[in-house]
Amino acid sequence: MIAKTSISDAAARRAVEAAREKAAELGIAVTISVLDEGGLPKAFLRMDGAPLAGIEIAPVKARTAVLFRAPTSMWRERVETNQLLPVALVGLHDRVSLLKGGVPLVVDGAVVGAVGVSGGSEDQDDLVAGAAAERALAS
Repeated sequence: MIAKTSISDAAARRAVEAAREKAAELGIAVTISVLDEGGLPKAFLRMDGAPLAGIEIAPVKARTAVLFRAPTSMWRERVETNQLLPVALVGLHDRVSLLKGGVPLVVDGAVVGAVGVSGGSEDQDDLVAGAAAERALAS
């Protein structure tokens, strides 16, 4: 048996609220998906006016951050140095995202969940997800 640590519902709610606030500050409407350490839904919000596509994209960004235990922004550098990478991942297009906006939630070296954000530019989504992760992990 092994023990796993997971994001609490209170931390997931803090993440959503922080993301909503940061998106409003940036003047954008986004969809926010918070997943637990196994990639299962913990919290979700589609802000008024957020693009419908975010309903599908935000959870995929979060799932990618959980699966690879790294921010989705890391794919940008990897794609630039390995042009075949997107081709290699094409079969996983509905399960992984090469777009910025997915951030793992890490406590004492363990991934306890992730946040995925969609609705702004990639850089805006990344800023919003980072704000969400920061507040989710604040005690």
